[in-house]
Amino acid sequence: MDKYTQIVLTIIAVCLIAIVIKLWETAPAYSGFLDKGSTIGDLMDLRKLKGKAREKERIKFIRNIPLVRVHGSVDVEVENTVDISGSVDCN
Repeated sequence: MDKYTQIVLTIIAVCLIAIVIKLWETAPAYSGFLDKGSTIGDLMDLRKLKGKAREKERIKFIRNIPLVRVHGSVDVEVENTVDISGSVDCN
């Protein structure tokens, strides 16, 4: 085995060990990469702030909400029909 192959296989082995250690870790899993997202406690803390500090934290709070925000109006038409066999057709 040449030196390059040995280095690549070592890196792969270290990464696999890191994945296994991460699986055994008992910390809660979050869908975000680095940020856990906003919580109700964060909203309660936001209510206590005043002035510019509140505005800054409010923007930070809104940006951390893991939801899709739609600005404006959206028209959605959904027509569901159920036939006798019990299957649902969504058009």
